[in-house]
Amino acid sequence: MDTRLLELRDLRLTLQYLQTYLTMGGVAAARRRIRARATAHQCARWDCGLRDAMHNGDPAVVARKLSLFQQALFNDLHDTLGAIASQDASAPLQPRTCRPPSATGSSEIRNEFPAPGQPKHDVWERKNQEEFVRELRSIDPDVTGEPVQLLEYTTLLKDSYIQAAWYALAPSRCWSWCISGTCPV
Repeated sequence: MDTRLLELRDLRLTLQYLQTYLTMGGVAAARRRIRARATAHQCARWDCGLRDAMHNGDPAVVARKLSLFQQALFNDLHDTLGAIASQDASAPLQPRTCRPPSATGSSEIRNEFPAPGQPKHDVWERKNQEEFVRELRSIDPDVTGEPVQLLEYTTLLKDSYIQAAWYALAPSRCWSWCISGTCPV
């Protein structure tokens, strides 16, 4: 890994190019009326903020902090890619396939441990989402997290719409019977 201090001049030039691309992307997205426009403008504002902080700070301190951030980022990326490369998705999730809890990732007060799980399929599709949550719940029935919350929320939303449809159908059906003169009562 590169442990040298960042060259601020090179980084400023790269960030200037990034600012240009983000601005052009935001303009192109605005022409096509797509949602990427807001993201491009937000990134452009972040880029300006970073460049301002680099310009206003002590160059030696800024270079040191950015170098440390870069090293931490690439270490984390290396660890993440290593975990993905060694991941076994050939069988359903089992307790033995979960990593043991780490000392830094535990909540010892409630005796709970986060265990990140990665789905094998696209969890935006309901069938895959249900399968993923079912596998997680086979390990721990009280599992939480974004996929579980999303599944529960969409299930409640779907059920409430169906219930509302039934509630709306009953009075409208009675009304149509009364209008047509075929009221069964």
